[in-house]
Amino acid sequence: MTEQRHQFEMGKALPIAEWQTAVTHLLTDPFVKPIVRVSLLEMLTKLKVTDPVSYVWLDGTATDVVPSQLSLLDDLPVVQTTQDALQTLLADDDPITQQLYAESLRVQLSLLYPFVNRAVTAPQKWVCVLTGQISDGDDDPTTQQMIDWQGRLGEMMQEMTS
Repeated sequence: MTEQRHQFEMGKALPIAEWQTAVTHLLTDPFVKPIVRVSLLEMLTKLKVTDPVSYVWLDGTATDVVPSQLSLLDDLPVVQTTQDALQTLLADDDPITQQLYAESLRVQLSLLYPFVNRAVTAPQKWVCVLTGQISDGDDDPTTQQMIDWQGRLGEMMQEMTS
């Protein structure tokens, strides 16, 4: 991860056309960490790149996207709704607990970009799964899907710190 972070920073010094060419290849490279791919795609979105690019999402599928047509992460309604749900659920908790969950949620949502709504189909349930506030007997398929997604995201987050 450290090497990829270094390469990411070095790439910013390239002329924009060369950088964009390099980035388009990295968006489909299976050896590039998901958080790096997301960061690169967000940069293309901020630059309003109008050329379609192929992007490999967390489920392994490659999808053609036009960065200029994507919303930024914070502008996605599902992100705002999920963050609001977390804030409401933890309103009575201490600020440190609130911050820890908010940071964890932020990383999860970032990793899911730009298709956050594929995994977060019910923001309130997503937050309940994140905070461990689900019933042991909850066998709702939506809840189970979110448990699975958060398990995968947790593994990715663990890899990022090791």
